[in-house]
Amino acid sequence: MQEFVDIDERGYFFLEQETFIRVSIVIQSTYFEITVNDYWTIIYEFRMSSERIANLRIKGALVTELVNMLPPQAEKRDLPQGRGGGPKRRPVVQF
Repeated sequence: MQEFVDIDERGYFFLEQETFIRVSIVIQSTYFEITVNDYWTIIYEFRMSSERIANLRIKGALVTELVNMLPPQAEKRDLPQGRGGGPKRRPVVQF
């Protein structure tokens, strides 16, 4: 069993070798959140504009069998109030 340690939160999440895990990355306008197995989630704030995101890098001793990019979803806080532009939309990446 390998131990995954989140240094920022000092939390622990245990992963077994050679087992399937689901990782979901949801990109919002000011942050992105990563969820593992629909159980453990952490949020990171952007240090640059989210519009500059062009690549996903997966690093480490793992085998990636599937990567899905889902259609963008509207952020609740970005929904238009009254007249004006439409909601901002950000992609969801799952692997």
